[in-house]
Amino acid sequence: MTILRACDLVRHEAAAGPNSVRLRLGLLPTIALSWVLDALRRCAERLPGLELSLRDGDLPTLLGWVGRGRVEAALLSLDQAPSRHWVPIREEPIELVCAPGDPLAASGDRVRVALLDRRPFILRGHCERARDAETLLAARGIWPRITLRTDQDARAFDAVRAGLGVTLAPASLGRDLAHRPVEDLGLARTVGVALSPTLDPAIAARMIESLRDADAASPPAGAGQ
Repeated sequence: MTILRACDLVRHEAAAGPNSVRLRLGLLPTIALSWVLDALRRCAERLPGLELSLRDGDLPTLLGWVGRGRVEAALLSLDQAPSRHWVPIREEPIELVCAPGDPLAASGDRVRVALLDRRPFILRGHCERARDAETLLAARGIWPRITLRTDQDARAFDAVRAGLGVTLAPASLGRDLAHRPVEDLGLARTVGVALSPTLDPAIAARMIESLRDADAASPPAGAGQ
């Protein structure tokens, strides 16, 4: 840590007061913000004096911030075993997402990937499983008709809502849209929290408890739709 950085930390802690608890949290943009905010509300109840700041970033950036102590923790998606510095919280299946007025929404059934062939499709290029999904579909000779390619979920779900096409997304996103499990897709993501080595273990424990409680209280949007 540089001298200037150390001085900044000292100034921040002095201004915050002796009973404050600082938590800088990095967020992958595809993490559902409603879940995060519920978890942070619970965390604030467990940690009086919590001073919170949130920062979006892509996966390499977030991991770099955590490793260098630029943030105390980051919520992201990783495929690796649990460890002291990586705690999985929830497993989210990748589902088909369509407009509420789409015939698929009315069926209430599981679907198969074959129905995506030549179907208008919104490609969420930033999704952690986008490349896996493209590879799987191509291997099966299934070629959706891409009507929008975007790296912004707001645009993707607005397009789905307007009937421009369907998309594939984690179950926790696009809550106002219809979700259908895809029985032969077999893709999911693991969402969890990466912890900086500098984070107080007691604070980490409270945050993990809060994330798990919020997860239990808020089932994925795809359940029961």
